[in-house]
Amino acid sequence: MRVTSWWLIPGWLALGTILGIGITMFLLRGGAIPPPFPKIGPLVILVLVMALLWWGWQIRRMKARKTTYIDAPMASRVAVFAVASAHSGALLTGVFGVMSALYWMDFASHYMLVQTIVLGLMALTSFALSAVGIVVERWCRISGDDDSSATGASAAA
Repeated sequence: MRVTSWWLIPGWLALGTILGIGITMFLLRGGAIPPPFPKIGPLVILVLVMALLWWGWQIRRMKARKTTYIDAPMASRVAVFAVASAHSGALLTGVFGVMSALYWMDFASHYMLVQTIVLGLMALTSFALSAVGIVVERWCRISGDDDSSATGASAAA
């Protein structure tokens, strides 16, 4: 498994920023009141962060040959979840961060203030999801690179 390239995470963040601007402009067009974002949203993302961190720590224990309940198939699922979390966390950080900033510039009621706070917290927890995804992806890396062939021959028939 190859580690995520350094330029991919800022790319997802930039795409999320562009999407956030588009979504916010669509939601706030003509002075309309945007739909509510659930106040439990940051907590849901935080639960995902904690679960990923726990599973990543168990993989570290497995690599150190300590007792753990994770086996090889579960470790591969955690690695895929870590990659997906790193990418989606960066995308959502851009979306929620821009939406929070634009809501803050436009808030005129208590409703918009609450939505600004919720979106800001969702941006922070999405950033944590991306950061933990990157770290756990590094923890899940194994020493042998099975993506490249030692002989240089391709896997295609």
